[in-house]
Amino acid sequence: MSDTVEQTELVATIQSDCTCEVFNEEEIPTQSDDCFGCYGDDLMYLRDEVIAKWVEVNGDDASNAVRVEGQSMGWQYLYGYKVVILDDVAESLNLRGDFRIVFTLKDTELTARRWSHDEPTGHAVFTFEFVGDDAEITH
Repeated sequence: MSDTVEQTELVATIQSDCTCEVFNEEEIPTQSDDCFGCYGDDLMYLRDEVIAKWVEVNGDDASNAVRVEGQSMGWQYLYGYKVVILDDVAESLNLRGDFRIVFTLKDTELTARRWSHDEPTGHAVFTFEFVGDDAEITH
């Protein structure tokens, strides 16, 4: 009898331009009664499903401190990293302008790809790594 490893793949998208408005016949926006898929809902799914599963599949290696490493960021294709608390993983990639971020959990690896004005082809790629609760938070 062989051990089987559960394969995990979850995807969550957050984007800045989501609104919960509908337009009536006069093109006047009103709040939608059926508001699904907006930033808050997407963020909740990311935290409650994807990040929670990431913590679960990493077991004892999971911690409250996460190293976020980015490559090909912005129009200058910059590289950098920061250490954030687990609850700030999603917000650590947000920009002040329009953006879309797709988080992917595959087995124990969490990655993200970001599209923005300066990253129109989604070339900014991010990896996330638990670094231990004693790590210095840099953000």
